[in-house]
Amino acid sequence: MIVRFDSSKPVIIVDTFSFHTFLNSGYFYCWHLADAYEIVVLVAPQDEASAPIKALLAAKRIKRVIVLPDRTHRWATHGWFVRCFPSLLEELKPSFVLINNWHSFHQKYISRAVRKISPSTSIITCLSVHVPLTDFSITDYRLKEASLGKWRARWWWMPAPLANLSYHLWGRWLGWRDFFVLPFLVSGLPLRETHNPWRGKLISKDTGDLFDVVLCYAPCEKTAYLMEMENREKIRLVQHPMTLTPDSIDALFPSKCDEKVIVVLPSSCLDYDVPETIEQQINRLEALWGAALEIIQRRTGGQVMWWKLHPGFVDDPTMLGLTQKLEKRFPNFVSKTGKMTAEEMIVSASVVVGDVSSVLLWASRLGECTVLSLDLFGLDGGDEMGVVPEITVAKSLDDLETIDVQQCEVNGRLRTCDYPTPLEFLKSFKSE
Repeated sequence: MIVRFDSSKPVIIVDTFSFHTFLNSGYFYCWHLADAYEIVVLVAPQDEASAPIKALLAAKRIKRVIVLPDRTHRWATHGWFVRCFPSLLEELKPSFVLINNWHSFHQKYISRAVRKISPSTSIITCLSVHVPLTDFSITDYRLKEASLGKWRARWWWMPAPLANLSYHLWGRWLGWRDFFVLPFLVSGLPLRETHNPWRGKLISKDTGDLFDVVLCYAPCEKTAYLMEMENREKIRLVQHPMTLTPDSIDALFPSKCDEKVIVVLPSSCLDYDVPETIEQQINRLEALWGAALEIIQRRTGGQVMWWKLHPGFVDDPTMLGLTQKLEKRFPNFVSKTGKMTAEEMIVSASVVVGDVSSVLLWASRLGECTVLSLDLFGLDGGDEMGVVPEITVAKSLDDLETIDVQQCEVNGRLRTCDYPTPLEFLKSFKSE
C-alpha cells in the first residue's frame, strides 16, 4: 500500500527497540508529536500487531510502520541497517530520529547512516527507561547476575567456576559478533561497543557523535545519564509526553477493572550475594513480601491483589516459588504474569507496589494511584526510587503502618511544569 505524506509536515523516524520499553515513552512521543510531524516507526515482526501500534494507527498518530528483520536473524538485521536504512533516509529525509539509547549495535548503524547520508537530521535519545535513577553500576550488576543465574540453570551440570567463565566468554563473543565480526563482514567497518549488558560492563562514556541530545524528565535522571556519558551540555529537560496526552491512555486501555485493585510488581528483590539455597530465598522473600502485602491489603480495605513478575523472572525458580507461596497465603491473590502488561494492570490500580523498577515511574506519571517502593530486602540502591517525589519509599514494615496508602500524591494526569514540551523543544532545537 502506498502511504502519501503531507509535504508540509516534516518526518520523524521512531526506533521502537526495545519494544517492552515503548510504552514508557515512545508511544507517548508518537501521540504528542503527530499533529506537527509525520511519524514513521521501526518495529520488530512480533510487535507489528501489538496493542500500542494498533492504537496509534487507529488514531492516525503514526503514518507508516516499517517491519525490521527478526533480531534472532542477526545477519539479516545487520544487512538491513547497512543496505535498507540508508535508502529509507534518502526517501524520507527526516528532521529527527528518536532512539531509546545509544548502546545497541543497530543504534550505531543508525547514527553512522544519518551522519553520512542525512547530516541535517538530528538524533534524539529520549525513549530510554533503562537509565538507573541513582547508580548505574548497581543496576548493571543486577541485570548481569540475573542473566548469569539463567546461564547456570541452563548449564546446571557445569561446575560453578567453569559456568562463570563460559558465561563471561560468551558475553565477550556477543560483543565481538555484533560490533566487529558481522559489521566488518556486512559493511567493511566495525562498530564501537560502549556497553556490554552480558558482562554488566560500561566500556566507554565517550559518545562522540552518536546522538545530538538526550531528553529526560527530572533532574535526577539528568544526573543518572552522566553515569554513562560525559557531555553534560547534551542533556536537556522536557515534560514527559505521557503527562501531556491523557487521551493516549484511554485509547490504549479503553476498559478497566470495575473495582480498584492492588498491583504488585516485584523487580529487584533478589540478593545474588547471599549464600542461600533457593528454598531459603523463597522463605525469606515470602516473609517480607507477605508481611508487607498483609499490611497494605488491610489498610486498603481488603482489595484484590494482582501480581506480575518482571519479564526477567518469569522462569526464575525463586520467584516462581515465591509466587506459589503467596498464592497459598492470600485468598484474593491473582497472578497476572504472562496475562497482562504491567501498564494494563496499573490503570486499574488504587495502589502500585514494587521495589526498584522503571514501571513505578510509569505509575507515578499516570497520577491516579499511590505508588510505593519497598526497600525491605537489604539491597544496595534499594531506596533509589525515593528521588522521585511521587513515589513513597517504605524502609520498614513500620513505615507501611504509617504511610497513607490511600492518598495519591499526584492529583490527576496533567501537571504543571516549567520545562518545555517535547514539541516545543524540537522546534526550538532546529532553530538553534
